[in-house]
Amino acid sequence: MVFIYPRWEKQYYTRHYKGFIKENYKNRFDRIATLELTNDYILAKDNGSESKVLTTELEEICEIPTTIFVRLKGGQSFILPRDKIVEFDNLKSRLRELASYLKIDYVTDENWEWK
Repeated sequence: MVFIYPRWEKQYYTRHYKGFIKENYKNRFDRIATLELTNDYILAKDNGSESKVLTTELEEICEIPTTIFVRLKGGQSFILPRDKIVEFDNLKSRLRELASYLKIDYVTDENWEWK
């Protein structure tokens, strides 16, 4: 039983969180959004809503093989999936420029994987 528990626990929590996300965020999937990056602010727009965040609120930009996370000081993040972005290379270079301009970390972890 001791050897089986870690595997069971991982599967349990994976199912639990997948169900939670599907239930609570079901209206947010498959929506097209635009992101405008300037040195002063980030403007995110989607179906009927708009969010403007000052770049001084950015804490870190983290890139893993599937996603880029733009982390804010308040604990929130912009989650940018690589496979859904039309001009990914342009976005990546712009985010690197922005990180350099703001003097924040741009972390790349190409070996990251779910455990």
